[in-house]
Amino acid sequence: MKPQDFKDFASVAKHEKYDRVPFTEVKSLLFKLDAPKMLSYKTAFSEDWIAKKILERKLTRHQIQNSLHFKVAEPAIAKPSQGLSPAKKADIRSMLKSMPAGDKEFMSNLVRH
Repeated sequence: MKPQDFKDFASVAKHEKYDRVPFTEVKSLLFKLDAPKMLSYKTAFSEDWIAKKILERKLTRHQIQNSLHFKVAEPAIAKPSQGLSPAKKADIRSMLKSMPAGDKEFMSNLVRH
């Protein structure tokens, strides 16, 4: 996956009214890009979709004209991992002999690179 495949839905969620949806009972959620103010859900897989308006923010004239182009921002990209320090790799290598087979294989691959 590419960084642009990840979206920052937390920033959008700050403006929405999620208390209108019973999340403890929800089985399936549906968010449509062409209806960004609505959230549809099912509380049973056999029932029809229930749609609730979750965004009360009034749109400007420009936003109304571009409502089909609703954008969800990309999150700030985290710094790449520095990997394990040489001391940590040495500690893991010293413990390999006492690890279960599955863990040993994973950890040996981890310290190899």
